[in-house]
Amino acid sequence: MAKYALQRILLLIPSLVIISFVTFAMIRFIPGDTAVAMTEELGYAANLEELRSLLGIDRPIHVQYFDWVGGFFQGDFGQSLWDGSDAASELLHRLPITLEIALLSLLISVVIAIPIGVFSAVRQDTWGDYTARSAVVLFDSVPHFWIATLILILPAYYVGWVPAVGWVPFSEDPIKHLMLVGLPASILGVGSTASLIRLTRAMMLETLRQDYVRTAWSKGLSENTVLYRHALKNALIPVVTFFGLRIPNAVSGSVIMEAVFGIPGVGRWIIDAINFRDYPQLQVALLFIAIMVMVSNLVVDLFYGWLDPRVHYS
Repeated sequence: MAKYALQRILLLIPSLVIISFVTFAMIRFIPGDTAVAMTEELGYAANLEELRSLLGIDRPIHVQYFDWVGGFFQGDFGQSLWDGSDAASELLHRLPITLEIALLSLLISVVIAIPIGVFSAVRQDTWGDYTARSAVVLFDSVPHFWIATLILILPAYYVGWVPAVGWVPFSEDPIKHLMLVGLPASILGVGSTASLIRLTRAMMLETLRQDYVRTAWSKGLSENTVLYRHALKNALIPVVTFFGLRIPNAVSGSVIMEAVFGIPGVGRWIIDAINFRDYPQLQVALLFIAIMVMVSNLVVDLFYGWLDPRVHYS
C-alpha cells in the first residue's frame, strides 16, 4: 500500500503542473484587465500601458507563468495587484472559515442522508420509502442560493426579523459564531443530502441481496447486526467516493453562501479577485481547490482498503 500511495503522489506532480498552467492561462482570458479596472474603480489618470508594465501584466503569459512558478518554489505565491497583500497569507487567513462551513455542511449531510438512505432501502416500497424519495427530489431541485435568499428576505418582509449575517470569531462570541456558521452550513448540508440519500439507498438495496447477507439472516442475527456490521460497511464504498468528491465541492459551494451571508472566506475572496482581476490571489485560490480535489481522490482510494479487505494495492 505504501508503494501504491507513493506512486499516486508522484502522479499528482504532472497533473498539478498542467492544472496550474491551464488555470494561469484561463484567468488571463477573463474580459478586461487589472489596469482598466484600476482606472475605472480608483480614478487613476495613468497611461494604461505604463500601468500594465508597472503591474507586470504586459509580458507574455508564459513569461509570467515561469516567474510565478519560480516564486512558488521559493515560498512566494504572489502579491495582490491592488494592495500588495501576500496571497498565501490571505488564503491562510480565510481558509479556516471556509473549511469550517464546508466540513460542518458535510457532517450535517452525512448525519441526515445515511440513516434515511438505509431506512429507505430496508423499508423499500413503503410509505417511508416513498416519503424519503420525494424529499430527495425536492432537495435535488432547489438551488442553494435560492433557499439562502428566501431565508434572508421572507422573515424580514413578513415578521421584520433578519437572520444574523457577517462574521464573528469563535473566541469572541461562541454562540453568535455558531449561529453565523450554522445557517449557511445547514443550507449546504441539506442541499447535498439528495444525491447521498439516493446513492446510499441504491447500494444498500444491492448489498442486501448478496448471498453473505442472506446467510447472516439465516443465522438468526439481529437486524442491527446484519445491517450495520455486514451490509452497511460494504455498501458505503461508493458512498465514500461520493463523500470524498463532495469535500472540494463543499468548498466551492461556499462561494455563494459566503457572498449571501457576508462571510469573509475563500469563496468571497475568489469573487472579489474575479471582479477586480486580481490575478495572483485568484491563481492561489483556484490552485488550492485543484489540490483539494486531487488529495481527496487519493485519500478515497487509500480508504478503500480499510472498507473492503478484497481491495489490493499492487
